[in-house]
Amino acid sequence: ARLGLFYDLYVPDVNITNYPVPDIFYPKNVKSTEIQDPQSGLLMKTLIPLLKSNEKGDIMVFITSGSAANKLKKAIDMMVEKNPSQYPLLPWVSIFESKTDDEVKKFIMGESGYNYRDLVGKKYNRRVILSTPVAEFGGTVQNDIDGVPLKWVIDTGLRHAVSYDATKFATVRGDEFIAKSSIQQRCGRVGRVAPGVCIRMYSEDQYKNKFIEQTINEIDESDITSDFLGIMSLPNIHNFSKTLYSF
Repeated sequence: ARLGLFYDLYVPDVNITNYPVPDIFYPKNVKSTEIQDPQSGLLMKTLIPLLKSNEKGDIMVFITSGSAANKLKKAIDMMVEKNPSQYPLLPWVSIFESKTDDEVKKFIMGESGYNYRDLVGKKYNRRVILSTPVAEFGGTVQNDIDGVPLKWVIDTGLRHAVSYDATKFATVRGDEFIAKSSIQQRCGRVGRVAPGVCIRMYSEDQYKNKFIEQTINEIDESDITSDFLGIMSLPNIHNFSKTLYSF
């Protein structure tokens, strides 16, 4: 991809899985507003059967923000506390975002010497990782001390976007569907150390026909008016302009 006139952007290799990772798409098209609600959203309806299953395997859920993760964690914890017998593998629900403490990240990633099963009375036996997009390019989630791997990624396909709308002359924000390149990174969290599954909260038709290929460059979504005016006020700007347009 091109940035301005001079810079090539690095696009990472996303084909890094070592084991099969089949995709499960939602059977019909969905709206972004139908997915993340912690009470009635499609995400929770998909997550509950996995939590109630006795099939071993950890779960990573990609959602939009730390705030959304906190709401979902609260809903899961309350649900499990209310009916613990329905959850044979008691989940340790954690949040992986930029503000997550480094020690907690080590438990999440399963680093050597950091066993989440030893936390709070040694009662947990399934990791449920609620992750913001920060984990798209994160390290490999290792098997836990009993050899149980990360088995499921649930991808909402969403991000919380902040961009400049030139037609409104204003910065706008809200949840929107991400690019295919980001989805490949998310689903690539499984299949590294064991087979896994990527469960997608959108239809195959949406993925093929509605999702853009690559993430839009941040500069293309930003208000650069003040930067541009700053450049235009520089001494000898006319000489710079001649050099710029010579490329």
